[in-house]
Amino acid sequence: MVDDDAPDLVLVDLHLDGRDGTWLIKELRSRGRDTVLAVVTASSRSEDHAAALEAGADSVHNKTSMTSTMMDELAELVGRRVDAAC
Repeated sequence: MVDDDAPDLVLVDLHLDGRDGTWLIKELRSRGRDTVLAVVTASSRSEDHAAALEAGADSVHNKTSMTSTMMDELAELVGRRVDAAC
């Protein structure tokens, strides 16, 4: 679990050992975390992607298509959060 020193970015897999990754997303959001939560998943099901976004994820990415474009998007999301905190 993420402690009081909140990171700028947390990568969450939807299929965690023993739990669904949406549980972690909801838990972090319920604690008031404004950390960027990005989901990486092997699932291509739109239902899984929608569930992650509804739970509070900022973005969802397929593991098979993790590219520099995804990295650029994550950097932009983190940058927006840092700018808003200043």
